[in-house]
Amino acid sequence: MITTPLKRFAASLLNILIPGAGLIALGYWRLAFLTQIALISSLLLLCFSRLIFSPEYIIALLIFTLIIYLVSTTLCYSLTYKANSPTRFLATALFSASALCGLFLGFSYKDSWLGVHLYFVPSMSMHPTLKPGQFILVDTWAYNEKPINLGDVVVFKQTDSVGYAQATWLVKRIANWPQGSLQHNDLFYLLGDNSGASYDSRRFGGIKQESIVGKVKLVLLGIDNKQHLEDDSWLQPVN
Repeated sequence: MITTPLKRFAASLLNILIPGAGLIALGYWRLAFLTQIALISSLLLLCFSRLIFSPEYIIALLIFTLIIYLVSTTLCYSLTYKANSPTRFLATALFSASALCGLFLGFSYKDSWLGVHLYFVPSMSMHPTLKPGQFILVDTWAYNEKPINLGDVVVFKQTDSVGYAQATWLVKRIANWPQGSLQHNDLFYLLGDNSGASYDSRRFGGIKQESIVGKVKLVLLGIDNKQHLEDDSWLQPVN
């Protein structure tokens, strides 16, 4: 028979993987749901307030998340294991599956219901503003009520001239058309900051506003060609 300390240790490991699941396994339902509510509420608050694009608030969210992890996992190891219940294993499995499913759906549809999206920069086309290997945070609600401005760095969907190939997501800067106007025939002109290495509107022409995914607000982090984290790329605003 597994001893209580071993059960608490196993619950602690489970809780590290899925916050709250370890508490469910020990029989503490309310604490488990409070753990999930605290994590979800903090993320929703930052996203809906748009503070998610402020470096200091992202750091605060990470610290808060770490505290929740530490507190809930410590509770898993310190609380007394409640008596076995015939539904304990099923409840733990359902809680874990629901949490993972919610995480997957939330990440998949974060651009629509949270207004944020995460993209990877693969090329030198926006150097020095953006570097290859950087992960950027995009505000997909940026143009719901505000107009697109000259100089905005945006992510947009671009297809080839044939029209049936898979779409490509590119990041460029809003520029004036060669004629000097911001819009021409309801299309926007986009250029890369590194003009010599950029595939942009000089090649594929203008882009409709509905093809623009959102405005790039923040560099979350960067990875160099040796797969090392870049020290100067953490939480850098994009202008």
